[in-house]
Amino acid sequence: MTAAFPLREIFNAAAEYHDAFPARMAGLVMAFEKKLVYVAPETTPLLSAFPEEFKEAVRKKHERLGDHAAASISAFDAGEQLLNIITLGEKKNFYSPYAHYSSEMDYFHSLDHEMGHLLVRGGRGIYIDFENDEYILEQISDSAHHNECVADAFAALRHIQRFGDETDMIPHMKWVHAGCVALENPPIHDTTAVIEKIARIVDEGEIEIASLSLQQTAELAARIAEDYALNEATVEKIGEIYGETKKLYQKKATPEEFAETLEAVARAMRAHKDNDDIYRAGRRLLDDADIQEKIAKIIADDPASTAFAQFNVLQKELAQHEKDSGFILDASVAMDKKRTLKENPSPKPAASRGWKKIRALLFK
Repeated sequence: MTAAFPLREIFNAAAEYHDAFPARMAGLVMAFEKKLVYVAPETTPLLSAFPEEFKEAVRKKHERLGDHAAASISAFDAGEQLLNIITLGEKKNFYSPYAHYSSEMDYFHSLDHEMGHLLVRGGRGIYIDFENDEYILEQISDSAHHNECVADAFAALRHIQRFGDETDMIPHMKWVHAGCVALENPPIHDTTAVIEKIARIVDEGEIEIASLSLQQTAELAARIAEDYALNEATVEKIGEIYGETKKLYQKKATPEEFAETLEAVARAMRAHKDNDDIYRAGRRLLDDADIQEKIAKIIADDPASTAFAQFNVLQKELAQHEKDSGFILDASVAMDKKRTLKENPSPKPAASRGWKKIRALLFK
């Protein structure tokens, strides 16, 4: 069941962000279901100069949200200043396979994600050109994927500060990101390595996330994204390789089509087994809870089916490769290992890489 959008709490959160980041928040307007719910005090005079144009911009943004997205951010040219619009909407089809991740948590994740784009260094790389209906990538960012890593890191850290670290946020986000590999080309929103690093920070007690100020949280999010975002070329390559696998998530796909698509993913992994980033994206796709559930249902409906015979052969081959090569599924661990081996012939454990210094900087 989807909870009502917590508007009062959202307004209070925006006001809290304004107090912490007055300069970046000065041009912010938030709308819910086409109605304004928050306007930064500095912005009110500017809106009166463009009332109809602004209403049209909000209307278009709301239409683009659809039934699944709860928030997005874009820009509006108010003459004297470029305003930022965060458009909020009901999540009519909210779903999570994890019991301890609620729609209320997801609403706040959506808000904090968009705030991450606006407030965190390296996050404000994308806005929408309404006239031409296209994304504009600003010069200040490395890539669209890097922008999303910044925003997701900030949202994940804020989730822990709001709800604690014993919810299902981490597995939920990894589940969402697995789908990005097949459904998004290039998969710029697949920020799994960032989420995995935050999970390790929690597990290993490297930094007390709950005690960070908003400014420290933003700085930590920026640093995590800098270390754990994939390079743009890799993200594009992953999109090219797995971009034709949408049938894995299409309800109308036949068991044969589904099995053939699984085989295509496995073959792509075999062909790119020397590139861990590309291989890992395929592995997470095959291990996705929805995919595994669909496989189990097809087998249950037809125990005599041979649809997965070739796929099972490929799976055994891939499992042997992972055993022989010492494949690491956790991307953040693999990245740390690669860096430490490059920087130091006798490296310290990957988890210790530089984070004591970062903690000292955050709390100086």
